[in-house]
Amino acid sequence: MSLPSNEVVLLQKHKATPILLFTFQGELSKHTAHTLIHKWNNFHKQYRTRRFILIWDATGMTGYDPAARSQWQRMMKEVRDKIDKIYLVSDKRVIRLGANLMSMFSKLTIKPVMSLPEITELETQHTLAS
Repeated sequence: MSLPSNEVVLLQKHKATPILLFTFQGELSKHTAHTLIHKWNNFHKQYRTRRFILIWDATGMTGYDPAARSQWQRMMKEVRDKIDKIYLVSDKRVIRLGANLMSMFSKLTIKPVMSLPEITELETQHTLAS
């Protein structure tokens, strides 16, 4: 699935756990973070009683504004009880380091992976083990 730069879409809305896919390109600015968080919040309002799997595809991300990371952390804390899992797709150290910081401050686990197919594999293994 090809998405425009810096976007969030709902992949599965009829499954037990909806999936929100965030796609990041280039530098994540404070303004872009604010726009994405607004969209993210709208999904939470629409599906109030549901928990979400979040996939952050940061393969095209080159960096981020520290203010953008702070905004993201605040949103994570606000909706912490509505998050089932978080996957970060990136091979870049700086992006993974930022995710580790957000994980520490939000008390949520962020699972780093190298590719989107790796998530499918992990989810399949989890389903088979259940």
